[in-house]
Amino acid sequence: MNPEARPPQAGPDIGRDGSSDPPRTALLVLGMHRSGTSALARMLSLLGAELPKHVLGARRGNEAGHWEPERLVMLHDEMLTEAGSRWDDWRGFDPASLGKERLAYYREEISRLIGEEYGEARLFVLKDPRICRFVPLYEELLAGMGIAPRFVLTYRNPISVLDSLAARDGMASAHAAVLWLRHVLDAEAATRGRPRVFLSYEECLGDWRAAAGKTAAALGIEWPRDPDEAAPKIDAQLSPGLQHHAATPADLEADRRVGRTVREAYAALVALSADEGDAAALEALSRVRAELEAGDPAALGLGADDWRAIASRVFTEMATRQYRERRDREHLQRLVAKHRREAENLERRLERLLEEHKRESEKSSQNTRRLQKLGRLQKRNRELEAEVSALRRSTSWRLTRPLRAAVRLLTDPRGTIAFLRAGRAGRPASAPAVPKPAPKAETPPPDEERF
Repeated sequence: MNPEARPPQAGPDIGRDGSSDPPRTALLVLGMHRSGTSALARMLSLLGAELPKHVLGARRGNEAGHWEPERLVMLHDEMLTEAGSRWDDWRGFDPASLGKERLAYYREEISRLIGEEYGEARLFVLKDPRICRFVPLYEELLAGMGIAPRFVLTYRNPISVLDSLAARDGMASAHAAVLWLRHVLDAEAATRGRPRVFLSYEECLGDWRAAAGKTAAALGIEWPRDPDEAAPKIDAQLSPGLQHHAATPADLEADRRVGRTVREAYAALVALSADEGDAAALEALSRVRAELEAGDPAALGLGADDWRAIASRVFTEMATRQYRERRDREHLQRLVAKHRREAENLERRLERLLEEHKRESEKSSQNTRRLQKLGRLQKRNRELEAEVSALRRSTSWRLTRPLRAAVRLLTDPRGTIAFLRAGRAGRPASAPAVPKPAPKAETPPPDEERF
């Protein structure tokens, strides 16, 4: 179905109590790179829309942070690269060009990562400028997950975008201009007739409260967090001091780097910000998009020098890619060799450790056997002690007491006599010492018996 012919659709009411119909809603922030998409995504999150678990943080040129799902961005780059494209490719992108099998892989991976990044969040914000080129893919996947997509289309004065891309990436103005057209036109065409709202970056900087109210009304939502509560952080996020390149409408009219199509498209976006149903603006965007697809330099307001600049950029990029691929290949080869050496060293170390372990195991086995033998001896000792104790308590032990005394008298007569005399005198005396062998000639006869 032609996206431009779709009738407008109202969005569900999303309340602060989390209730909704459908139950889950995704706010997709769509806009060209360097157009304030990060600031807008952060504003929506501070109003209560959930961010992904893994957020792409601040980097050079975006000190306040990107606020986009890092793992999904990496997957998008992988998908574009596989299709022979990349983030700064101004040509149209059709995911079907990947082939059925590979497209199925990316569909599954995108759905999986959305589930992992946002969990069961009822209202969340998802932002990556790359999505502008394949909005229908996301719309279909979200619907299949029971999530209603709502679109926030943001844009910025093209002159500011051109200056920002030139400063950050060294991008030629002609290249940046057609890249700007590709993103804003594809995003608008894919969301026409869907619940959406148009916001300019300058509009958010000027009065973010009005922009937040406009968004809530257009998409049928109520912010989970009160704007007054979120105000301090939003004011810091939308600080004009963070805008490094600020162009005015007069600058756009005077700058010869952009042609008629860019000016017409920007004027139409401004008109749609005021009235989303402006028929003349929609018609202008359809016409400009048809000219972009036709690729006519004159229609796009680009001269021969502009196209040569774009071509030069392409060939330079190709050479850069080849250099990077060669460098990466050599780096990988070095890594493989390094890892192979490390693996060999680890293998030798493992062999030594196994040999040491074997010796220690043998020692441990010997110690175990010794301990087992000691345990058996200790057990036998306890058994013998128990037998002796039982023997001493027995009747036979008591009956043989006179005999034992006689034996003691015979073996140690002096000790026995001293013991008996001490007993009659009533003073304590030590028990006879353990008998020691003595010469038979020196052993006197006992003078009394000990019983």
